[in-house]
Amino acid sequence: MTYMLEGYTYDYSVGERYSPIAGRTLRQLTLAVPGGGCKYWLKTRGQGCTFCGFPGLTRRLNLGDGRDDYFGGWRLDARIFEGMYRSAIENAEAADKLALFNGGSFFVDGELPPEFRHRFIADASRRPGLVQIMVESRPEYVTPAALDEAAPILGAGRDFADGAFGIGQPVRGNGFAIVEAHQSIAGKTVTVGAGEDVRARSDWLGSAVVSDVPAYTNSTLAVDVADLPVGYSLGAGGFDTHAPHKAGYRLRVGSDYSVSAYGTLLKANGEPVGLLTGTASPVDDPARQVAIFTNAAGRFGAEGLAPGRWTITMATEDTPTVFELTVPEGTDGLFRAGELRPARKG
Repeated sequence: MTYMLEGYTYDYSVGERYSPIAGRTLRQLTLAVPGGGCKYWLKTRGQGCTFCGFPGLTRRLNLGDGRDDYFGGWRLDARIFEGMYRSAIENAEAADKLALFNGGSFFVDGELPPEFRHRFIADASRRPGLVQIMVESRPEYVTPAALDEAAPILGAGRDFADGAFGIGQPVRGNGFAIVEAHQSIAGKTVTVGAGEDVRARSDWLGSAVVSDVPAYTNSTLAVDVADLPVGYSLGAGGFDTHAPHKAGYRLRVGSDYSVSAYGTLLKANGEPVGLLTGTASPVDDPARQVAIFTNAAGRFGAEGLAPGRWTITMATEDTPTVFELTVPEGTDGLFRAGELRPARKG
């Protein structure tokens, strides 16, 4: 519904919205306030983001009609925004998530007064039952300085480990881990933990941060990734840790060696190379070995390969039999190798 405060309109409502970060449906309180003019929209003199009409609307609501050529910006006093927020948070139905829209970018001083931003974050983060706060912003305004402003108020921390960056709960006496996705699965959601014991997830703010890794104790962090390519190999699916006090791990989920290949090994006469063991090694790195087994029909599967040329060596009678396998560049996940015949003996 639309409301009025000292001549300025604002809107709030409560509805159910699915949250990909929480992994469930939340009751969301959405508050729309007349911000001080989208910085990007003003800079581009009305070009703005495709399909977005909010900056023009907030200009009309704040300055009135007939100002179509004005791009000088405007900003209400912090107490106006605080009054709108108080009205929404105190009068709306109970909610799990709070979303604030100001027709621009939350972190820009010219759009929302910093004193209102600080009070909004501090108050909302202390509200019982609120599990998420969402604000809008163009990506170039989500800077380290902006996150530094918000994180201490939220009771969160910015964590660094071996050059990696993440935001999570403060580290209070244990170790921590920043768990990031390999470039081959960039953009996928990384989950640390499983079932009822999910300890962290990656999101738009960055990598998953586990802030309570036990110090000086052997521990295991189980990981999973949503919507992996079929056959993509995550390896062990977890990391063993023995964290020092308030120090961190940088852990990467996935790797260049994520291809799972399958096919059939045949002898020169066409008979299957059945029920044997062997290894697959990159031509340019023979010390790296992946175990291979065949069934009675000579079919094999191998996890942990990468694009490039591989040598498969099978422990055949008398002398080993060598096969050559080429995994094409750009292969992700499952690769069908087909039938392979010996390149040579020994």
